Amino acid sequence: MHLIIDFSIKKYYTVDNSQQIYFMDWMEDMLKKYEDAIKKLKQFGSIIFTNATNRYDELEKIKKPPYWDPANDIVDNEKIQELTKIKTCNDILKKIASIIISSPISESSADNSLFSECFCAFSEFFVESDNKRALECLNKALQFKKDPLAYSLRGTLQFRQLNNISQALKDFDEVIRLNPSNCDDAYLNQGIIYRSLGNYPKAEELFTKIPSISYYYINGIINLGINYADQYKLYNEKTYKDSAIKQFDHAIDETSKFSVLDYELKKGMALAYAEKAELFFYDYEYDECISVCENSLYYDRNRSYTYILLGYIQISQQDYKNAIKNFEISINIIEKYENEKEKENKEKIIELYRKLIKACKYHLKYITPKNEIDSLMQKINAGGINSIERIILQNKNEHDGFLTPGVKNEPPEIPEMYILRRWNSFSPILANEDQKGGGYFIRTAHHGLIIDPGFDFIENFKNFEDCKGKKLSFNLIDKVLITHAHNDHTADIESLLTLLSKYNSHIVERSGGKIIDGLLKTIDFYMSISTYKKYVSIFNLFSKERDNKKNYYTITIVKDKDIIPFKDINIEIIRAKHDDLQSDRDSLGFIIYDNANNLALLHTGDTGFDSKTGKYYKDIQNKLKKKNNEIVLLANIGGFKENEQFYCLDNYDNDTAFYPNHLGRLGLAKLIEILNPNICIITEFGEEFFGCRKKLCDIYYETYKDTKKTLFFPADIGFIMNFKLEILCDGSYIASPSVGYTEDKAKIKYFKI
Repeated sequence: MHLIIDFSIKKYYTVDNSQQIYFMDWMEDMLKKYEDAIKKLKQFGSIIFTNATNRYDELEKIKKPPYWDPANDIVDNEKIQELTKIKTCNDILKKIASIIISSPISESSADNSLFSECFCAFSEFFVESDNKRALECLNKALQFKKDPLAYSLRGTLQFRQLNNISQALKDFDEVIRLNPSNCDDAYLNQGIIYRSLGNYPKAEELFTKIPSISYYYINGIINLGINYADQYKLYNEKTYKDSAIKQFDHAIDETSKFSVLDYELKKGMALAYAEKAELFFYDYEYDECISVCENSLYYDRNRSYTYILLGYIQISQQDYKNAIKNFEISINIIEKYENEKEKENKEKIIELYRKLIKACKYHLKYITPKNEIDSLMQKINAGGINSIERIILQNKNEHDGFLTPGVKNEPPEIPEMYILRRWNSFSPILANEDQKGGGYFIRTAHHGLIIDPGFDFIENFKNFEDCKGKKLSFNLIDKVLITHAHNDHTADIESLLTLLSKYNSHIVERSGGKIIDGLLKTIDFYMSISTYKKYVSIFNLFSKERDNKKNYYTITIVKDKDIIPFKDINIEIIRAKHDDLQSDRDSLGFIIYDNANNLALLHTGDTGFDSKTGKYYKDIQNKLKKKNNEIVLLANIGGFKENEQFYCLDNYDNDTAFYPNHLGRLGLAKLIEILNPNICIITEFGEEFFGCRKKLCDIYYETYKDTKKTLFFPADIGFIMNFKLEILCDGSYIASPSVGYTEDKAKIKYFKI
């Protein structure tokens, strides 16, 4: 027998006394014998539930607060009385159902499908008041039959009432598996879950699976719009706002096709307008927001957040009386009609709006009267304040754009290195505006690695454009490697930690206070022990959550011969001969191995040179030769020392001729002879090299062109090289462009010699 029951929207309410008796008789028989209960249900069940269904539309309306006619705000007292009768009947059925669910399950030949359906109905009695009992009902329903309806109801209960996300997803998966042709409610609920978790692509995939003929289609469109709106608030990308508004308008158009709107359609229409209004509010487009809010309230006078939006706008317009009115209406709705399970959260929200009401009343009593304020604002506006506000807003959006997740620039297919530094550590003291410190940035398909974030690094990074003309943003950074403790290699460490904290706070704020771990950023720092000693006071050393806060960074101390494995590259730490004031033995260099492109990028770090260092690099060269790696040498030259010229004198201790703390011109020459790299990028010039960097590269090239294959480039902000040895920037960086290079538009490619 097919029962005309839609348990998910409670079509089983009844107030007729004779029907109550029939139903109660059947329940009593259930206690005695399941087979007799089936007979009774077949006799009376269809009549009971069919009659209840016929009255559903009327009763469903009066169950919804605040029991007024939206057209004239007249409260219907008779409907309130009828609702009270329904509540009394519902209480009786709850008591009977509580007896039934505690009875043992019969192993007889009872109609399992029917019992499963009945226990699904019982769960609805408890879903608002007793979640545990409702879950017991659904578990019993599933013991009788693995039915899609029971899984759907249990999934909804797990998600919306019990916050058991993982189990809810499993239940909806079962709905899809058991009934793939009619599982649109499961797609909708799973989409909402994934959206709440911040997995927006998965949510979009699920919402778009709902076909246009489905009962859930319009709801799916609205939630797809909310999915885009959430991303706009997080990422500040205008395309998301446009997509959200397009979906909300589509839902409104689809709903308008119905000649008569029932309660659910009106509720959906109000939601679409309300979400659209919030987007306008977010961008300070108050006139548009007010207009759309009015449309939302036309369809649903009980949407508290719509009144709150209007209240905030009226505060900004110094219309405190109407702001108070709207906040009071929203508090009334929240207190009486919104979900009881969020009682603690409700109380906090109500407390906030009461404080706002108090502040508005204070303004009305003590602050300049509104007509005087209007006059004052007219004078200020006449002076051009509106144009200033627009500029301020644009500047704020630009700043927020750097600090929001955004859509990451499409990662390069081949790893790329960006030079973000110009001079060495003397420059921050006496530098002019063209002489910036900085560091380096390596971008792969999976990672963004900062190397030595020194003076001006954040500024250089923020203003840098990749080879596609896209600016870099903070969301690209997830690794930081620091070779030693000198200021020109570490000055922006604290800035990075501060930006990381602001970045994650920004996400939590924009997601309504929810901590979505999938979106919150973690940065892994790798540093020498001397760097750690220098900055230990700014690191939070607690590894566990404390005061509901987490460390969103890790600290790893690295040393010579350590290997740092990443998804698409590996980094080997090598030692450097350099005194960084904290230590004279803990400075580092490194080698980045990109096996896919057969490349070894060797960064010397700051290092002096002597015979011992020469032997160390010969061992490195032998290892790289066995691997047959292409070699790029990123060499910190430092500066010139007068005693370097004594290297050629007879009976002179050659080691003392080298620059003790940097390579210098002599140490660099020795490394070229030892490593024979494909490319040498000379970096960290002393300021005494001003105007001479390209000339120095030409000198090295001319010196070694007959015996070595090396090409030389001066490092500067804007230099880009990928790991296939292509230089992806203009020709101003090329010392000898005619040798081994060809210019193709603004792209200069290196052809291996």
